[in-house]
Amino acid sequence: SRIEDYPCYATSLALRCTLALKPAGWRVAAERMAQWLNRQQFLRETGWGEHPAEGGWGMGSAEALTPPKSGHVDLSMTCSVLEALTDPERPTRLSPERRDAARGFVLRCQVRQGGFFSSPVLPRLNKGVAREDGPGPYGSATCDGLLALLALGYPKHHPTVNRSLAYLHSIHRVDRNPGIDPGINAALGEGMKGYYRAAAARVFAQLGGPPRWRDNLARIVLAEQRRDGSWLNKNRLQNEDEPMVATSLALRALNELLQVEVMRRTG
Repeated sequence: SRIEDYPCYATSLALRCTLALKPAGWRVAAERMAQWLNRQQFLRETGWGEHPAEGGWGMGSAEALTPPKSGHVDLSMTCSVLEALTDPERPTRLSPERRDAARGFVLRCQVRQGGFFSSPVLPRLNKGVAREDGPGPYGSATCDGLLALLALGYPKHHPTVNRSLAYLHSIHRVDRNPGIDPGINAALGEGMKGYYRAAAARVFAQLGGPPRWRDNLARIVLAEQRRDGSWLNKNRLQNEDEPMVATSLALRALNELLQVEVMRRTG
């Protein structure tokens, strides 16, 4: 039978678009999507206590999964769902119990120096340089971790946020996803550059970035625009070779830069 990829991602994005655009019947549609996303969380009361997936979100499934087979569970999908469920315009907020469980999952993805890795469930999903005590952090995962912390209600100057932001500043670069293992995962540095740029722009716009981050990011993103107006990553490992994907990521990064500039000029 056919299995759709990334339903949690897709539903999270659809929910945020519905809340922003408010088409006819949007409240009912938003509530149904939110309820479905809530059901996808791995919770202690459904048997996931002590499992590394507890509190997180995976791909999403029609039928409830049972321990220990959680499938693909990572920080990126968890962050996407958290941002959708904690959107200030959502009619029903994420419950305190679910928020606490999600916080536990997010913090399990953080290392001592502040950065984040992708998954405490499936080691093969982690793309940083491995450390003696576990997976190593890297750029895109650290962006997801920071955005997840903000969605969970962490203040912008919380020590956990500050530590993670300092790590991201220390590795940031605009030509690739930084911190990727130069061995087996080396090509993913290039393959995930659009994702990283869009996520880093969102983080820096909210929390502050390293010197000249806006100018440097704008310069390289605009330089890569094609004659037809689109963007394309020649590396196909993360589907950024699809112009719709690459262009969406590029525009998201540029939009954050524009918002920061507008706020600078008006505030």
